[in-house]
Amino acid sequence: MPHILAFIDHLVPAIPEGWCTLVLADRGLWSPRLWAHVRTHRWHPLVRIADGVAVRPLGCKRTVTPARLVAKPGHGWVGEADVFGEDARQTATLIVIWGVGHKARWVLLTDLAPRQVQHSWYGMRMWIELGFRALKRMGWQWQKTHRTDPNRVARHWLVLAVATLWVLGCGTREEDAERLHTTPDRLRVPPDLEPPTGPNEVSLFACGSSAARRQLGRGRLWQRVWLRPGSLPAPYPHIKMIVHRTPKPGNHTNHQSGTG
Repeated sequence: MPHILAFIDHLVPAIPEGWCTLVLADRGLWSPRLWAHVRTHRWHPLVRIADGVAVRPLGCKRTVTPARLVAKPGHGWVGEADVFGEDARQTATLIVIWGVGHKARWVLLTDLAPRQVQHSWYGMRMWIELGFRALKRMGWQWQKTHRTDPNRVARHWLVLAVATLWVLGCGTREEDAERLHTTPDRLRVPPDLEPPTGPNEVSLFACGSSAARRQLGRGRLWQRVWLRPGSLPAPYPHIKMIVHRTPKPGNHTNHQSGTG
């Protein structure tokens, strides 16, 4: 955990103020220290926790498990709750979601209000798997290096990080040109475009890698490349969400409402 907290501190200067920054983490990284550290930077944790934890929605007297809140696929629950884990008690917004076709529930915790967070946002954590593919067989073939010395690994990964950034910039320029029905060599500055929506037919990395290889083969590199943020994921379809309304002080009635 000390290494993870130090890594977050290194990232802070690179994030513009005013951004709504989400920190996504899987169950194995749940820690009250991580939660508190993320919040000190005014970022928002959105972390997965164990499915078997005990939870108590605020305003309710009974303690239940997430399975009681969401028993089958196609359903979800969101609301403020007390969560009782092995490490500490945490009061926050609890999201329990079981997508259609998924094998298990997501049990998520965040400091965002129930109406501020979208249940599909945690899906962005799966982008790390695409990053592994780019580092390995789909891209830089890291698995073939067999390096073991940490200093050599660090230098190599620095090169891969810069190369990945450049390739993604090339892919963005190619994508922008396609959206404008022109060729990328005619673009000199980032065009004024809305963030792309929906999945790409070809990954941004693969598109940029192909463009970079063509440039290297010709000996002429683009002087300007840029990145473009994507849109936040839309709500998962066919999910019946229950929004738990925390009773106001003095009102002990438990209210719930359903949303599509």
